[in-house]
Amino acid sequence: MADAACTPLSDFYIFFALTIVILDFVSFQQLPIDLLPNISIPVVTTVTYYSGAGPLDMEQSVTRLIERSVSSVNDVSYIQSSTREGISRVRVNFNWSADVDIGMVDVMQRVNRILNQLPIGVA
Repeated sequence: MADAACTPLSDFYIFFALTIVILDFVSFQQLPIDLLPNISIPVVTTVTYYSGAGPLDMEQSVTRLIERSVSSVNDVSYIQSSTREGISRVRVNFNWSADVDIGMVDVMQRVNRILNQLPIGVA
């Protein structure tokens, strides 16, 4: 007899729980994805090749010249560089508010200005 009195109340709680689960599922499907926004990191990288040059030669004759020339570009946050045998990579990191397209043009112009100072054979 006690079971018969609890059944309507139990049915109500089950129906209520299922309603909440269904509403949660529908609401979740309609939420926009903001946890993984589409961002582009404001970075411009220059890679230079000089076959036959050791890391020390690359750093002194190529990497440092490029670093000095691009360091005066507007909105530069910091510059990273790495040098290996025959390869120099200079990465220019801009502030988040910077326009990367303008920064890329500025970096290209600065590198083009020092091309005649680089050793013959640098590409």
